[in-house]
Amino acid sequence: MTKANSGMQLAQAFFAEELYPYLQKNFPRLLTISAIGLVGPGSECLGYDDDYSKDHDFERRCCIWLPEKYLTSSKAIVNQLKVDYDAKLHPMVLEDFYEHYTGIRHWPTDDLNLLTIPENGLLTASNGQVFWDSYGLFSQYRQAIQAYYPKDIWLKRLSYHCLQAAQAGQYNYSRCLKRKNYLASFQSLALFMNHYSHLIHLINKRYQPFYKWQQASLLDCPLFGSLTVKGFNQLVQQPFDLQNHQVIEQMTQLLTNYWCREELSKSTDNFLLIQADELAQHIKDPKLRESNLWTLEV
Repeated sequence: MTKANSGMQLAQAFFAEELYPYLQKNFPRLLTISAIGLVGPGSECLGYDDDYSKDHDFERRCCIWLPEKYLTSSKAIVNQLKVDYDAKLHPMVLEDFYEHYTGIRHWPTDDLNLLTIPENGLLTASNGQVFWDSYGLFSQYRQAIQAYYPKDIWLKRLSYHCLQAAQAGQYNYSRCLKRKNYLASFQSLALFMNHYSHLIHLINKRYQPFYKWQQASLLDCPLFGSLTVKGFNQLVQQPFDLQNHQVIEQMTQLLTNYWCREELSKSTDNFLLIQADELAQHIKDPKLRESNLWTLEV
């Protein structure tokens, strides 16, 4: 048995050494209509699992996805797999899996739908690894999500997060501190960091994960990821220090300079409300360009 140090390595070993030989011998047809891998929630699907992750769900396991149209004809096989492998194998209807995490049952989808699907849902549906997919439908859906946002949707989301980050971090945060409203200032700072993190993920063309994994994901972002983590650490060490306003201004200036270099903005003003309008001017779809930038709905 292969020794594994990560959850993904455990899953790969389970598939190669145990599951695939079992299916090939007993249910070869299932291999022609299913996809098998490890995709979904959990640090192991992102490659972020560590020693602390081993206190729960750290075992040899895989997911198996079947198209809905084959569910009835494969029900007896699926039931047998549940008996033989119990918690090691998670059979799922392919369409149910994608609908659960994205709200969309069949991919690709209309561009406008991508505005309101939470990024974490898109990431959860497209992370991890697929070990087997001779049928191809699971990978087809997966690749549609991994293709990332079309440019207009990308720009709209950038504009939205600029507005939210500006309101929370560049306006409300310091005003709340001056009023000694520490609860509101703390909430403003947290909101700023979340929306700023979204911006960094967007310019890196990566979906932002669940908050617990944002730092690890930021460190994987080649554009400003490490600088962002450094800035966030400065902010959280002294969350009620008025000097934090300077850190926030430096961080927003970094993005402003980048957008100017990329010819997405003509303004050097680092107030992100200004940058939101600059970015939105590049949206080609008139309805989307003229929509309310304070919401992701159209």
